Amino acid sequence: EIVFLCDEVPAAQAVEWGLVNRAVPEAELDAVVDELVEKLAAKLPQTTRYAKQQLNVWRDFAWHQTVGHARDWLAMSMMGDEAQDAVRAFLNREKA
Repeated sequence: EIVFLCDEVPAAQAVEWGLVNRAVPEAELDAVVDELVEKLAAKLPQTTRYAKQQLNVWRDFAWHQTVGHARDWLAMSMMGDEAQDAVRAFLNREKA
């Protein structure tokens, strides 16, 4: 229905349907974006970079290919120093 009728979906409805993570008033948008950017910048850089790359790769795959690729990527990424440090910090109850 959304595709065929091209009806505008109100923000609250888009949130309810899971089409967006959240909706904010336009006046708050810059502050919310800044907060999100800070959170992303504080994450593990190699993992974040690779995740963004994979989203672009998966866009061109069939569903069964994305599942296998995601499995392989997860196994490979967990062997990296960044992931191992994060696991070690978690087990020692430290901040990564």
